[in-house]
Amino acid sequence: RLMERRVELLGKLQLFRDQGDLICQLADSLIHSGKYEKAERYFQQARALGAAHGFFSVESRACRGIGELAIKEGRGEEGLDLLRNSMAAARLTENEDSSIDELQALDPLINALFEADAIDEVEP
Repeated sequence: RLMERRVELLGKLQLFRDQGDLICQLADSLIHSGKYEKAERYFQQARALGAAHGFFSVESRACRGIGELAIKEGRGEEGLDLLRNSMAAARLTENEDSSIDELQALDPLINALFEADAIDEVEP
């Protein structure tokens, strides 16, 4: 509950990037608790927040989380699309060095492509 109150406070202070990051952290902790539906709702909230305010790093992280959950739940195509979106958003991050965001987005995408036996679709 404390983290949820911090999320609310960050929104009131209009610290939207920090708010989005904290929402993703909250979603990650829910995944570890096995609360996948609630985690996905938080990732969706973070994704919308990132998109609304142009924080591609938040949008990338949220898409990655939603995509990994979708794959875990057997929604492979949807998951792959979301992981691709994560990668695309990572390339547009507002950080000076977006390579870290790209690497974080790339790993789950590669794993998902191998699992779906779709690695041949990758083009240089």
